[in-house]
Amino acid sequence: MHIACLLLLFRLLTMTASLSASIDSAHHQTKKRWLVVDFDGTITANDTTGLLPRVAAKLSSDNVEERVEQFEVFVEEYFRLYSAAKENMCHESMSLEQALASLDNVSDRVTAQVSESGVLSGLGVAPEDIEKLLENECELRDHTRLQPGCLEVLARQIANDWHLGVLSINWCPSLIHAAVVTPLLSRCEPQTNVNVPIWSNNVNSEGVVSLQVSGALAKRKRIAKLQQEGSFVAYVGDSSTDLLALIEADLGILIGDCQSAAATAERWDVKVLPLSQRRDAHRVDECDILWMAESWSEIDQALKAISI
Repeated sequence: MHIACLLLLFRLLTMTASLSASIDSAHHQTKKRWLVVDFDGTITANDTTGLLPRVAAKLSSDNVEERVEQFEVFVEEYFRLYSAAKENMCHESMSLEQALASLDNVSDRVTAQVSESGVLSGLGVAPEDIEKLLENECELRDHTRLQPGCLEVLARQIANDWHLGVLSINWCPSLIHAAVVTPLLSRCEPQTNVNVPIWSNNVNSEGVVSLQVSGALAKRKRIAKLQQEGSFVAYVGDSSTDLLALIEADLGILIGDCQSAAATAERWDVKVLPLSQRRDAHRVDECDILWMAESWSEIDQALKAISI
């Protein structure tokens, strides 16, 4: 009798453990996966910031060269202040957050000057208006050219039940939509209900920029919010502005012309390793490791290995 009771107890414990494992497995399988990507230099082959005054002038039937010349003054001012702030970044006396905040301040200052000037007036339009402009203007369309294989990889992740979002300090969400979201949705299955949020700054018809994603700290906050909602987040970026978000993400990947960002990360003791070395999709020691990818196809392979 005593042995029979022990056997029954053992079976009950075994069944309980099996049930618990099944529940845990089901929980992981239903965990939402987010692929969040930067725009300029990450999805696009070129930085599109310099394109904005051209687009604004075209949409306003204004003189393009005058707009571009006016905008160049702000570009020069930005790089002057940025270079000075970067020279003052010291890893011995500043945290990485403090250092990147100093670069954010430069962007905020110049953005305020751009808003006051009205050089981007006419840019606050719907994505459809920019799509038509890109269709008719070969030079503008070429400047919004995407990284090789990028659209195919993004479409594949959507088909594999990843949620996709664009996180950018760009001032024109309609340009992001026209350049990325519209062609991406055309590649998805017609019955697929896809929503691709664009978290970015915004410019109105008067050319006044509303800073909703002002820089590195704001990007990290968005990634953290998705994680707090219980999601696994992979983030792909290319610049110093992306570093805090990349570190915050469950999987942070640098791509494109990212040598400067990688050097900054390493100055603050953040490891930067080739993505090809990330063999184990469930590493537990990825805190403060950034992965550097050579192509979007390499990112595709890394995301395939992840099952939540």
